[in-house]
Formats: sequence, structure tokens, C-alpha cells
Amino acid sequence: MALVLENMREEVYDRILEKIMKGVYPAGTRLVNRKLATELGVSITPVREALNNLAQEGIIKLVPHLGFFVKDFNMMEMAKVYQVRECIEPFVARLAAENVNDIDIEELRNINARLKEAAERQDWENVIHQEQEFHNYIAELSGNEYMANIIMNCRIMELCSRFAATAIAKMSGSELEEFLLLAKKAKTHGKIIDALAKHDGQEAARIMRSHFTYTIPHILKYIGNNNSSNRNSNLKGR
Repeated sequence: MALVLENMREEVYDRILEKIMKGVYPAGTRLVNRKLATELGVSITPVREALNNLAQEGIIKLVPHLGFFVKDFNMMEMAKVYQVRECIEPFVARLAAENVNDIDIEELRNINARLKEAAERQDWENVIHQEQEFHNYIAELSGNEYMANIIMNCRIMELCSRFAATAIAKMSGSELEEFLLLAKKAKTHGKIIDALAKHDGQEAARIMRSHFTYTIPHILKYIGNNNSSNRNSNLKGR
């Protein structure tokens, strides 16, 4: 009985999370216990526990006297998440350089090639997916399961990535061209792979750090400016 209840809790959590990830419950959506229970065909108890867990992870927020709401991941939220990654991932890259082999290098190059192909097609969902695959693979190579779990299992990171993909998809014309030019100039993935292939942990860590201290902030700034311009345009058009 206890196992069945535990499975139910996990299933309800996963189903609510999936709907948030896919945008079925967009930012600002109020999540009501009874309504969700009816929708999912379960009792209120596992729904309540799932919502509490999601709130603890920062995916939704509890507003006193109003209930749970899907969190709006703005540029400030994204910047905070990337600050965490900036602290962890350079060290992870240094560890990965000690464990990587030729097969791993080939796989990383394949992932990077798929990322570039997706970018050329302007398939931003796939770009984000390949970006995550790249960093997750390096995390696994580190041999430090605790750090790897932070990088690979943090739902916040995935939500922020989806926010970025949505923002990029809204770009067009010269704005999109400028963004693509910035992304091409970075080319940090290829440099990280080269450093790992040489088993140069210090260089891999340095390039990974620059990925978060230079490339990512510039891209976030550009996305933020683009979103602000869109919001201002929408206000003027009302």
C-alpha cells in the first residue's frame, strides 16, 4: 500500500511538471488542488504533496491566502540560475578532462554538430535540447555524481532554457541576425571539446567559465532587450 501511494505521488508530480514544462500551465496559472485532482483522476492528497514539492524546488510559488501559481521565469531568475552553473560547471569540466576518452570526445562533437544544425534550421527547442545534452554529458564524465545530479536534475535549469528558447523564437529580421552572429562568435563548445581531448582540465575549466561569464550574459542581455522592446511595442499598440 505504501509503495502504491509513493508511486501515485511521483506520477502526479511528474504529470503536473510535464504540463508546466510544455506550457499547458503557463506562467501565472493558478494551480488549484481540487481542480487538478479532478483533471488527473486522483485524490487531493497526492496533488497537495506534488504542489508543495514543486514549490520547494522553485518551479511554482505559494502566495499567502491565494494558493499556488506557476512561476514566471524572467531574466533576473535566469541570471541567478546561471550564476549557480558558473560556480559548478568549470570544476565539473576540469574533472571531466581526467576521465574523458576518444569515444566521449566523438560523442561531444556529434552533440555539438547537432546543435549547430538545429541553429541553422532555427529549431530553438532542439538547440536548447542539444545544449543540455552537451553539459549533461560533461557532468556525467566528471565522476562526481553529486555535482552531476545538480546539473542534470535541476528542473529550474530546464525551465530557464525553455524560457530562452521561447524568447529567441520571437526574434526576427536584423534582431535575429545579430543574435546568431553573437552565438557564432562564441564557439565555446568546440573549444571546450578541444581542451577535454587534450586532457587539459585547467583550460577546459577556463573556457567553461568564460561561457558563463561572457557568452551567456551577453546572450541573456540581448534576449532581455528584445523582450523589453516587444513589451513596449505591445503597450504602444494598445
